Amino acid sequence: MTNRDNTPEETRPLIERMEEYLAGFPFYRTLSVVVVLIGLLVFFWPMLTTLPVWPITTKGRIFVESPEVYTRERLVNDRFGQAFWLEQQLEKLDEATNFTSARRDMALQIALATDADPAVLPMAELTETPFDHVYQIKSALRAKIRQALLENQLDDRHDLTGNSVYGLKFDTSVIPGANTRSRAYVKIDVVSDPLPETEELPEVLGQSLNDLRRSYRDENGTEQNRFREFPDHYEKWVESIESRLNSYLADIPIEPWVPRSWPCHESPEIVDNRFVEPVPEREIKKTTEILTEALSKVLAIDARNMVFPQDLFTLVESFPTTQPIALPAPWKRYVTIQLEHNKNCRNWKQFKVTELRQNIVVADWSATSGAPEEQLEEFFKYYASVDWFATEAAEVPDEWTAPFPESEIFVERTAPDGSQFPGPEEWERMQLQFPLNDMTLVELMNHTQGFEDRIGGDDETEIKGWFVPVEVGMYNFAEDILTSESYLYTVFPKSDVTGVLERNLVSGTVGLDGLGIGGRASSSVSEATSQIVASQVSFSDDEGQDSIVFGWIIGSEGLQKPVQKSQFVLLSLPVYLQNLTLKVESGWIDRDAGFRAVQRANGESLEMRVALPPDYEAFDTLISGSKRYGPAIFDRLMEEVTVETCSKASILIPGARLWRSSQVTLAGQPADQIVVMPNMRGILAHFEEISVRPGEGDPTIQVWTSEGSDRIDGKVKVRDFGSTACLQKERPETPVAQEQPEKAAPEQASANSAKAPETTP
Repeated sequence: MTNRDNTPEETRPLIERMEEYLAGFPFYRTLSVVVVLIGLLVFFWPMLTTLPVWPITTKGRIFVESPEVYTRERLVNDRFGQAFWLEQQLEKLDEATNFTSARRDMALQIALATDADPAVLPMAELTETPFDHVYQIKSALRAKIRQALLENQLDDRHDLTGNSVYGLKFDTSVIPGANTRSRAYVKIDVVSDPLPETEELPEVLGQSLNDLRRSYRDENGTEQNRFREFPDHYEKWVESIESRLNSYLADIPIEPWVPRSWPCHESPEIVDNRFVEPVPEREIKKTTEILTEALSKVLAIDARNMVFPQDLFTLVESFPTTQPIALPAPWKRYVTIQLEHNKNCRNWKQFKVTELRQNIVVADWSATSGAPEEQLEEFFKYYASVDWFATEAAEVPDEWTAPFPESEIFVERTAPDGSQFPGPEEWERMQLQFPLNDMTLVELMNHTQGFEDRIGGDDETEIKGWFVPVEVGMYNFAEDILTSESYLYTVFPKSDVTGVLERNLVSGTVGLDGLGIGGRASSSVSEATSQIVASQVSFSDDEGQDSIVFGWIIGSEGLQKPVQKSQFVLLSLPVYLQNLTLKVESGWIDRDAGFRAVQRANGESLEMRVALPPDYEAFDTLISGSKRYGPAIFDRLMEEVTVETCSKASILIPGARLWRSSQVTLAGQPADQIVVMPNMRGILAHFEEISVRPGEGDPTIQVWTSEGSDRIDGKVKVRDFGSTACLQKERPETPVAQEQPEKAAPEQASANSAKAPETTP
């Protein structure tokens, strides 16, 4: 049997026979097309799944770990090390010679003869970059390094108003899908509990400290009493002040042979609460000097404005502490500082720092006796002038004795119910930074354990009244806390880049025979470039935000790969914060650079609760306001150091507030590197090569900071142990005398000889 092509049927392929048979059926024709398309799809599927088009593209998963917390002590040292490295980069920039990041060669050669060689000849080398280009490149790079140096320094506001710097280190892992083209992002919102308004403070004064520590819930179940942590912060800050002052005293050498030591003077016999033998004046002077140093160096209190009590060496057995020290502002509005006696060593004292608590005397004029009104007014005017926390306290007559020496204030303003309430003058004497209204005072009387007593020195001037204790120091402290603010300092890395070296070569040869011309033409383009590709970019956004917002974008163009990145952020936060809430949002960047967040299973955003270590010493800046305190070297605690000329040396300098953008000089020579001690109570200055000449007296060591400077003499000795090569190297070359002519006249030779400078062998 044959078909219409006269081909035997049995010799035709089976598939052709099936196609001819099914040709009359449209369904099977369509089916065959589908089968072919499926085959093509299966064959090309691996390539199709990598196309950067929706819906083929995929997403992935993003994991953000809870951050590690770094305190100011660790951050300051890191910044000093970074500054040292950046200074080295500036030096390397001056020595650099290669500033070419790309090279491109292109050539075209046409040979018309048939036997001509169409190869492209090598081009001339460009060996040097033009000077104006080098200048512009160096200037741009230098500006970048200088900007990094400035950013590396902690700015002048990071520790104002009771703030401290905290570092948060995050680790982010991005696991993309098989065809993920979008870059991942992480956005973090820093949320802190809202602070009360300043207008609420007078109302809070109507509660006791125990009431403030309690939290309660309103009818909606929301926790109230946002002042509950303030009393604890205040008490711990007071304890920190006492600890720092006494640590200074404890570190002073006690051996008599040590210069500027504080040896013990045993207490003599005491009769009737007084020393039998008078205390030598020089002993009183030295003890007062040491105590003044402690207050001045540790707390930066002006020594000229403090007055020590008269009972510094008296009444040891009857009273374990002295009367309070008269402190200047602002300290007199926050704390009470007394001195504790030592029973074994009469000259040794310890600081006793307590909360500032003063009494309001609420009295009723109707309860007075028949004394003349002018006599009562004169008495209470004198009584109200007593303030044991102001400098005038030392001027109170010895014969006058207050029944309660905690600086009572008698109120002299008449209220409708006959009671007396304080006016502005009384509040000013009381060191309270804001006045109380009448109703608040009544609430304070009801909440505190005030007591009733007869006020006055004799029967004619007695008035029935109530002593109401007020936590003046804590309330002033609370008002200052309300001025604190949080802000973002910086985010690292600003841009994480990867270096890529690319080399491209494109060449081609074409014959010209078709144009009726014998010969060939050839061209080539070669290009070598060094590029940087951003793999991570940080961002921050505070526009229209009540909180701090920052984050990172992770990835580069093209197909994403699994990656883990570390991020670091510096925040300036109020030191009263014990916890920080972080709201973490993660997702992918769309084509319009919009954030497309990944919804969690429960529909809520991820929240992290981060505990912050306390830094109570930073509260000192809270009360100082705009006044900044300079550095203070603890000269009594610094040991003598001997250094060698032209050798390395490290000098330990104890002190307070030495770490702020500090520089150390030894006889004018700056230190090469600064290291801050872990407790911030000193710095270590490293010198790579001591260039101070020996035999020129003991050099002065000086610490310079952004808030001032301090110096100390007699603690560093410079010795020469035979190595003075660095000093010889630094000396300028001395000009050598010119050789005299052989036949010079005697007078001329003598004159030339006199003019010739001496040479240094």
